[in-house]
Amino acid sequence: MTSLLADCVGKRRPVERCEGRLMDIVLDKERMLPKVHFLGAKVMELFDGDSEMGRDEIVGLCRNPQKFLSMYNKVAEKSDLPLIEDETQRGLECLFERLMRVNAASG
Repeated sequence: MTSLLADCVGKRRPVERCEGRLMDIVLDKERMLPKVHFLGAKVMELFDGDSEMGRDEIVGLCRNPQKFLSMYNKVAEKSDLPLIEDETQRGLECLFERLMRVNAASG
């Protein structure tokens, strides 16, 4: 993950080349089910159970996946789960935003 962030957010490589590397982390080899599908479902249950997090905010992740990390940290802190470090969070959010811009421009 650190290498991906250094290459893609640090602009050592074009963001288009990073999309495949990111998808290899996120999806299984057949690109059918997320590797973290069950973990993600548990995190969504945490989001849904948080009184300060509205359903619209959760559903909004479909259009703004970069917000997932900050939402996770809010819930993780209350649930005594490990937090995502600020630097890692900023790097991943930047990468997601860049990928979304590239996808929007090509679609």
